[in-house]
Amino acid sequence: MPSSRRDFIKNAALAGAAAITLPSALNATALPDTNKDGEGYTFLFQGDSITDGNRTRDNDWNHILGHGYAYLIAARLWYNFPQKGFHFINRGISGNTVPDLTARWDIDTLALKPNLLSILIGVNDTMHAVWGDKGYTAESYETNFRALLTQTMQKMPDVQLVI
Repeated sequence: MPSSRRDFIKNAALAGAAAITLPSALNATALPDTNKDGEGYTFLFQGDSITDGNRTRDNDWNHILGHGYAYLIAARLWYNFPQKGFHFINRGISGNTVPDLTARWDIDTLALKPNLLSILIGVNDTMHAVWGDKGYTAESYETNFRALLTQTMQKMPDVQLVI
């Protein structure tokens, strides 16, 4: 059995961070040119602990986006494009799996009507599968995640997805 869930998540996060090149993702040329040239554009970050980033859920507005990639992206884009009036929302919840995300999708995603939706989910699904939980398999992950994406594209055909 792995040493701890925290070690598993830490190692998975480090592996994911090594695979992502944030500077290119934050490049001004990568900014979508929609919604009146991006004015008032809403970015929604959705997923598990990697997205949650230890965000607050109270009146502490200093940490409403957490301390992870959602915060870094928002800070960079707010700095580079203050005139755009971007909106950033973080709805990541530590420990969530695809079934958890599905259960809260209508309220925490579709009702918010984002222009861009970033989804990072799967660490906890993988952990359950590796530890022998038969309810979590690669096939169920793919089927359920694809169903979520299909539903999203049907209800919000113009949303841009980052997965």
